[in-house]
Formats: sequence, structure tokens, C-alpha cells
Amino acid sequence: MRSPTATSMSPSSSFSSLSSIVASPLPPTLTNATSAPMATMVPSMVWPFLKRFDLVDASNNAAKSSSISLTTRSSSMLSAMSMMFSCEREEGVAVLRLEHGKVNAMDLPLCEALTKQLGVLAADSCEAVVLTGAGNSFCAGVDLVRLAKGGPEYVKHFLLAMDTLFHTLLTFPKPMVAALNGHALAGGCIIAACCDHVVMADGQRRVGVTELAVGVPFPMLPLEIVRARVTERDGRDLAYSARTLLPAEAMVMGLVDQVVP
Repeated sequence: MRSPTATSMSPSSSFSSLSSIVASPLPPTLTNATSAPMATMVPSMVWPFLKRFDLVDASNNAAKSSSISLTTRSSSMLSAMSMMFSCEREEGVAVLRLEHGKVNAMDLPLCEALTKQLGVLAADSCEAVVLTGAGNSFCAGVDLVRLAKGGPEYVKHFLLAMDTLFHTLLTFPKPMVAALNGHALAGGCIIAACCDHVVMADGQRRVGVTELAVGVPFPMLPLEIVRARVTERDGRDLAYSARTLLPAEAMVMGLVDQVVP
């Protein structure tokens, strides 16, 4: 986590703001992020795993025999059965890979299914979680087409499911690494920002909060999540400009902790 400057909002005060929004206290990996060394936030077992974890070609990795695929019964807007993501295990690390459409866009079924799977991982024997995506995108944010077609009732349920997902990520009791294999935009950027450590593949991949560019109001919880990762000035810039960052700039700003080839 980037250290605050004299003119920035203190991360600890930002996390206090988060604590007042979410229903339960944040885990030590978040509340102590400004003082604890990274080694205490992400176990050493994760580092050798990440070194051989191919972010660029993640979509080409064959599913391991121990992989778990989660499918869910769809609404009228989805096919009868739709794969949301896969979960693979290796040496105590669970790799949760989004596999939802071309850009892993967020919709009601994905948010609900991912929240449920995180609950399973929180209770099982894995020691850490790596969250990544398949294809060219980590997550492109909310599926606005589905949101527009769903009507008021769908929007109501989706917003609740999205906030529940963010809350679940923030309060997850084990270290979680976001491995950005591709673009992480809008809600996808927020998902990454909820994690303890963010690794991004180098190249022409972009990360940012683009809600205002498409006329979507910025909800309070996602805004506070961004403000907890960057300085107050950078948080305003990201939210108001809706600009996206290449990996190197994102690391300087604090949205990304590590860039890999």
C-alpha cells in the first residue's frame, strides 16, 4: 500500500471510513496495511506461485484435475446453465479465475455466485486466494446492457449483490491477491482494489474507474475503496476524469502493487 504524503488522505482514515460503511470490521490485513510489511499481508507461499503464474496466457492454461467449476441456474437473460468461473488448487493457494463471457462483465448471477464461492474459500483449508480472469480482461465492470434491459427490479437486486460482493472481498479473512491478466475497469478495478495485493501484467492493459464516463453514478462504497488505495488527490482525479492507466502509472499511483512481464 502506498504511503500517504503530507497532502494525502491517511490510509488509516480511509479504512476508518470503510469500516463505518461495511457491516463488520475489516480484517487485520486491511486495517494494518499501513504498518505491516507485505510479508505479513501475503504469505511467502504465494510469491513462488505468482512467479510461475502466467498472467498473459492465463486463458490457455489447462484446467487441473483438482479444479472446481461453479455453474448457476440463470435468469431469463442468461442461458439455462452458464459457467461463471473456475477454482483451482495448488500448494494451498486457491486460484479463482473469472470465466464469464468475453470480458468477465459483472451481472447479478456473477456477483451472487462469486460471493458464495468466497464464502466457501473462507471456510476451507486454502491459505490464500489468487483472483484473476480468463481472456484479455480481468473484469470490464458492470454489464450495462443487461442492467438497462433488466428494469428497476433487476437494478435493485444487482446493486445489493454488488455491494455484498465488495463487502465480502473487503472482509475476506485470508490474504487475497488480484492478478490482473488484462483490463480492470470500473467495477473490475474496484474488485482488484479490495484485495491485499494487486499484480498486473505489463503491456497495453489498462485499469481505472470509468463510471462517470458512461454516466453511471459513483456509489459511496466503491469510492471509499478507491480512496483507501490512493491519495485523496489521485482519488478525485481518477473518479472525475474517468481516465484509465497503463500498468506502470497505476503502480506509481498505488492502484497496482507490482507489474510483471
